[in-house]
Amino acid sequence: MKHSALHSSVSCDLVEPFQMGSFRPAVNLAEHLPQGVDADILLLGAGDARDILYTPYAERCFPKRNFDITTCENDENHIARNILLFSLILDGETTFLAMWEIYYHTDLTEANVKLVGAQTKKLAALSKTLQGWNAGPYAATLRFCDQKTLSLVRAVWIGYHSAPPKVNTRGKSLYNWHWRLAKSREIVLQGSKKAISRSCAPLSMQTADVLLAATRDKWDTHTSGRPVAANTADTKYYPNRVFALPLLAGPSVFKYPTNPMLAYHLAPAQAALAERSPFYNAAVTLLAGLETRDKLWALAELQFIEQIHTFKAAAPRMTVRFMAGDYFAFCYTLRHNLETGQTSAQWYRAQMTFDILELARSEYGNGGKAPRQFDSIDTYNSSDRTGTTNLLVAAGPLLKDAPSSTLYTEGMHKMGKPEWEYEQLLCGHTTAISILLGLVPMTVWTNATAVSPADEILASRPDASGKADPMQTRFMSRLAWKQSKHMSGQDISPLLRHGDLLRLTQKIYCKIFQRGHTGVQLSLEAQARLIQRKGWRAQHNTAGFSALLSAIGKRAQANLAELCIFLVQHAATTSGQDTYRHALFFGMSPDGPSLPELCVLDPPKRLARPPGFTQWTDIPMGVAVTFVVPTDRWQFAILECPREALMEAHLIATVDGVVNRSCYTDIHVAFGNVTAKGSPTKDNFTIAVQEDKDGWKGTSPMIVSFYVPTMVIRSGLPDAKVGIHYVPVDYEADGLEEPTFDVEYGFQASISDAKHVFITKFRPNQTAYQVTECALKGPDPGNKATTLATTKLRISANMQPASGNIASITELIVPSEAGKKLLAASAPITLHQTSPFKIDISLGTGPEALTLHATFPVPITTDNATVKHTPGFLELTAPLASPLTSPSLNTFLFPTTLSQTNNNNKTTTQTPVTMAALPNISLCTLPILNLNTSPPPAWLTTLASLTLTPRERLLRQASRATTDPTPRQSLKESLLGLFLLAAAGQGRGNGAAVFALTHADASRGGVQLVVVVGAVRLDGPHGSVVVDGAAVPLTREVVLGGGDECAEGGDGGGVGGFLARLGGAGRVVRVVVGEAELQLWKRCLPAWAERCREWEHRGGARVSMCVRGGCRWGWGMGSRCCVGAGWGGFPGSLWTCLGGRRWRGMPRGLRSVRCLLRGWWRSWCMWSR
Repeated sequence: MKHSALHSSVSCDLVEPFQMGSFRPAVNLAEHLPQGVDADILLLGAGDARDILYTPYAERCFPKRNFDITTCENDENHIARNILLFSLILDGETTFLAMWEIYYHTDLTEANVKLVGAQTKKLAALSKTLQGWNAGPYAATLRFCDQKTLSLVRAVWIGYHSAPPKVNTRGKSLYNWHWRLAKSREIVLQGSKKAISRSCAPLSMQTADVLLAATRDKWDTHTSGRPVAANTADTKYYPNRVFALPLLAGPSVFKYPTNPMLAYHLAPAQAALAERSPFYNAAVTLLAGLETRDKLWALAELQFIEQIHTFKAAAPRMTVRFMAGDYFAFCYTLRHNLETGQTSAQWYRAQMTFDILELARSEYGNGGKAPRQFDSIDTYNSSDRTGTTNLLVAAGPLLKDAPSSTLYTEGMHKMGKPEWEYEQLLCGHTTAISILLGLVPMTVWTNATAVSPADEILASRPDASGKADPMQTRFMSRLAWKQSKHMSGQDISPLLRHGDLLRLTQKIYCKIFQRGHTGVQLSLEAQARLIQRKGWRAQHNTAGFSALLSAIGKRAQANLAELCIFLVQHAATTSGQDTYRHALFFGMSPDGPSLPELCVLDPPKRLARPPGFTQWTDIPMGVAVTFVVPTDRWQFAILECPREALMEAHLIATVDGVVNRSCYTDIHVAFGNVTAKGSPTKDNFTIAVQEDKDGWKGTSPMIVSFYVPTMVIRSGLPDAKVGIHYVPVDYEADGLEEPTFDVEYGFQASISDAKHVFITKFRPNQTAYQVTECALKGPDPGNKATTLATTKLRISANMQPASGNIASITELIVPSEAGKKLLAASAPITLHQTSPFKIDISLGTGPEALTLHATFPVPITTDNATVKHTPGFLELTAPLASPLTSPSLNTFLFPTTLSQTNNNNKTTTQTPVTMAALPNISLCTLPILNLNTSPPPAWLTTLASLTLTPRERLLRQASRATTDPTPRQSLKESLLGLFLLAAAGQGRGNGAAVFALTHADASRGGVQLVVVVGAVRLDGPHGSVVVDGAAVPLTREVVLGGGDECAEGGDGGGVGGFLARLGGAGRVVRVVVGEAELQLWKRCLPAWAERCREWEHRGGARVSMCVRGGCRWGWGMGSRCCVGAGWGGFPGSLWTCLGGRRWRGMPRGLRSVRCLLRGWWRSWCMWSR
């Protein structure tokens, strides 16, 4: 069954890619969630099991937590393959090599073929019913969201074990043809090299070419890793049913150049590792003496084995749930279930079926334990096909109301114009739409990330001719979206003026549905965009636009009916957009199409043979039109349409009236036969479809169904016609897809043709209208004169009329009675910005003060902020901050807040949460580099050199010539210097490097912080390296010892004497910092410590102060830091780095991990800049 996205257009690509590997290495699914806290996770389109297997491995040194992972796939073959692997792991009776070959190899030995048959026969016997599966041995870990998913997957398993081990000659020939077809679809070699570079990072320059060659060989040998011996009389290889069945049973093809080894982190194969490093023993035994290609395979297999061990150990704490269906159907059904408890929202399971998605009552009914909201939602690269906007609208409300809740999207972006390209993510108005949806990609505002794009950048360098292929300037970007209310501290959605909202929605509508030009010769750059990213019309349809309009309107507290009326009237007078205006009726009302202002019913015409619906006693504003396309007609259209055009065509339903044509992209298509129930003249007339599972490969008629405003049909009687069209795609000069109606292939039938056309109140198998965005409550916008203590606040956004972008934020404050008296007395007003999101307003010279919480960062200066006030209220207007230039964001790197968390269902505590996209890493899993060489490896120097962006290098030069650098620049340079000196120090055999952060003003106490670096580790999941060490805040008692003696050896004098001895030996490096940079260090320390925390927080006031104001310490005060507030303290592995002594003051040290701080916007800039 082919599943399409319900909020995007129906594609005519008859060959569906079957992805047997991945394009990126595995990541920890809980990397942005606080350690030790139970996690509910939703995966939309994961494909394989790489992330599920890697997550418990990546967390094996963290406090234990429970995982409940729900994965939704649009192809049941993926689910069947993944459960097969999980069941083999849980059984524990299959060798690791056999599991690797079954899961990854497309040709198997006869023994493994029999193993697949036996295991799937066992699974099929357990899965006859959902109750039977839940009573079986795997239900504690593996569960199904509904009965239909279980039935679909069971059918796949039956195909696995019922097929003969040997494929006949015709089947083998067809199997090999699919391989050749997949390989012929390779776009460009360089694009494949960039995908491979992510798995080899940060050593891709040393290994990417080898892995690329191994990928080519994989497509020749049908194996993953070590080449298989040629078929001999003793050893025969047969097609793996796991891959052969999707190819031979349906219109599917392998997705080139996926290679299972790309799911693993392969840099350690070429890196020199230290003796105490993970994988060191394997490096000196298993990998020693092997060629680079064999090293990569052996390392991938070793990681696979380690992950299987940790998954099986974590199985009692893990639940993995499976759903086969469309992502949007599942999301809206979950949301409806969350609000009402009902298990069906009348959504079809997919766009190419009339099967209604209904959740299992045992999982989602009363007493069901399946999660409806999630801590983390990962959409993978679905946005390239479905659109980022649609995913945020549908899945965003499923996030839990917590600071750590995160939604991930991945998509291709082009370097060159970073701010312009960023705005294109959400229909050309990313900033405005994200503000209105209440979701924000944190890295946009922090401009700081631990993920390095360096290897992809290096892989995209121009060739010897100096010309860069436009494909090389496009990269995969992974964005982490957070709920904006947790950054400002208040859940307040800005209001929009009626005119501004109308202009914004009009611009979005035009962006999606405007007509393109014909006959355009595409540039190379436009071709690259076309290949890598679908156009607007492929990603959106009228249902998706209506959902966006509803989501924006609800949070902006707008009148949805007025918005829809305005857009329909605008479309009616705009050439090229009028054909879609009638489709906007649907999805804009909780009870279906009911906009009486637009759907006025015409008086019935006197017809000799009127259609049956005209005789209903209750005629709704909209009706469902279902028509049958004879087999010979839809097959003729496919044969008649050029193959190239068909592969890029869309299906569009039409209604032709007396004068105009109206088009509908929100359609459902299936194959089979229609069965009518009742009389067409009666209100209860319904139809059902008996589907043909062969779909495009079968010989059944095509069934098309969609909703139409009743007035459209009645106004066209008796000559109205309905039809389905394969519309070839035309292109604009920028490579965006735009259909043209100059050439069409399809079928039309008269509305009076009772044999082929059926008009009902609802579509087949539906008993009500499907639940749309407008029908759901969604989050409370919270902007109803929100009360802050005794102060009332209202926020509104001001837009630029020309661009439609938000230019400034206006905040209307009604103060308390005491504040009103001060305003009436014209008391002075003072503004003080405490964070990019918070502004303190002082009235007069007394204690009366107001705190404003902005939805998005607003910089406050005397030049850009205006304050107006009357005796009754105060109004502040400030421009929206620029992520790259606003000074208020200079210290906004890793903001940290507190969250109420439940640790393993035991106690509720306040846990620090880093709001920035700074992933947590378990240091015990990261390989340690052996840097006992001088100078450090060249690749390490190259990686460090790419820390500063071209823009930052220019600012660095300018600041040296004129003014002092910003705190952000100073911190980045300090971290870069610390990293390079630590690597060089280990290269000279000095062991750990000790750094003393010294205040530039000697009167402030000299050394403020001691940083001890014990190791430099590879961070393969993020393509970088990290510095593993500890930070020791220095206070008087720590330095002087306070009379305490050394715990070992009896030496006194505190840490001060120890540092003096190290300094005399040249072991301490002084790093001079200014006051602003020192404060930034203190703010960042909690985030760096949380990133690698392996202990449980005790909580308390110390943690609260540390998180809210950063770590605090000084010469004349004790340490007010979360240092020592946990169960961890100073890491024991670093004692030997400090001369083998345990000093009394040292347990106050805090282990933390620092990365090479990179600007997020760097990966959106041109390589040549």
